[in-house]
Amino acid sequence: MEQQFSHSNTPEFASNKSQTSARLYQHPTAEEMKPSKAKKRIGDFFAIALLISIFFGLALMAFYKHAEQMDRQAVAAIKGGVK
Repeated sequence: MEQQFSHSNTPEFASNKSQTSARLYQHPTAEEMKPSKAKKRIGDFFAIALLISIFFGLALMAFYKHAEQMDRQAVAAIKGGVK
């Protein structure tokens, strides 16, 4: 009892062919593996910029933490001198 609906838009597939080509299975050449000099320099620039921003942020955090501690000590010295 094989039925096929007349309103079906599903195409009929005759054979099970592979959708991949032989090009997908080739190993990349040495030229394809090596990035261009421009891409390498751009990547190096952004890596250095990231490191600089991280170290600058850490230095700012340390500076503000030290300044906050100095303010607390100054307030404590003023309170101690007033009494």
